[in-house]
Amino acid sequence: MVRGKPTFSEIFPQVKEILYKAKKVIAYNISFEMGFLQLYDMANGFPGGYRLDQMIDWGPDPMYMYSAYTLNEKWRKLDVAAAHFKYSYEKHDALEDAKATLFVYKSIVKYIEAHPDKEYILKYGMAYDETP
Repeated sequence: MVRGKPTFSEIFPQVKEILYKAKKVIAYNISFEMGFLQLYDMANGFPGGYRLDQMIDWGPDPMYMYSAYTLNEKWRKLDVAAAHFKYSYEKHDALEDAKATLFVYKSIVKYIEAHPDKEYILKYGMAYDETP
């Protein structure tokens, strides 16, 4: 699927611009995405002297939110959360994964709006912020 496509290094300037301009970046399993960006920074000498993952305005993590929504201590994969909300997609396709993540996030936010007593779910979505 990626054969003949630009490498991450080649598209990095555009990706960085999009991430910096975003009001909030929503990702399923933000800790994984942060780790990827940290490794990229280490491999490239912290471009600009800053850690990229810390320069992004991260929003709540739908993976954490889904865990709180289902009252389940175990984190579930994106396809499980998407299926719960009756959303089907082609797994492991970047655009499809992004659409599924957004659908899960919006579904949970809609639930919270209808149930204000469940606002803790949104707060739990920021729990990744507390990890060392």
